[in-house]
Amino acid sequence: MRAVGPILAALAVVLGGGCGPRQAGGESGILTPGVGRTAPVREVPPDVPLARVKGTGVNVRAGRTTAYEVLAQVGWGTELPVLKTEHGWHQVLLPVGTRAWIAADYVRLAEGEKERLAAGRIRGGEALRGTVTGDDVRVRARARLVSSVLYKVFAGDEVLVTGMRTVEGDEEGPGAWYEIILSGDASGWISGDFVELVNTGATAE
Repeated sequence: MRAVGPILAALAVVLGGGCGPRQAGGESGILTPGVGRTAPVREVPPDVPLARVKGTGVNVRAGRTTAYEVLAQVGWGTELPVLKTEHGWHQVLLPVGTRAWIAADYVRLAEGEKERLAAGRIRGGEALRGTVTGDDVRVRARARLVSSVLYKVFAGDEVLVTGMRTVEGDEEGPGAWYEIILSGDASGWISGDFVELVNTGATAE
């Protein structure tokens, strides 16, 4: 799908399995928008540095200033794998289950599923499997063309769709957006003011 750095490549996102002795992004109460429950636990290798949260409702953003959109909120003790540190901000893997948006024009669902979404007839926690139909399709923090791009997907990639939003008055953009669960290697930024680094013997990029 897209190239990742050596630390990302070393991380396995496991739901229920074990790939290392530590758990991150789980039991401390992740408040990812749209999830409505604590996110599953991600297990990470022991040599990856972690950012341990020191606050309640701390924002993880799409970029390294407070001007960027909030992608998720995390609570006391949550540990997120650190990819790199710049100007007092840490780039971290997002909590499992974090959501973002993709233009509905570029995702194919099974027959009748788009109508179910539009009518709000999917259960909480249900996700519909969709197939991307275009190349270089942007996954964005919000259902707006001016929103931050988190990464790109390509024709044939699969996405898990959890909701739908129709945007009126955006003549240059798509009329409908799908809410999707972000891939396991999606990242965001958290201020160093609200975390302490754990396992600092490991080195982020």
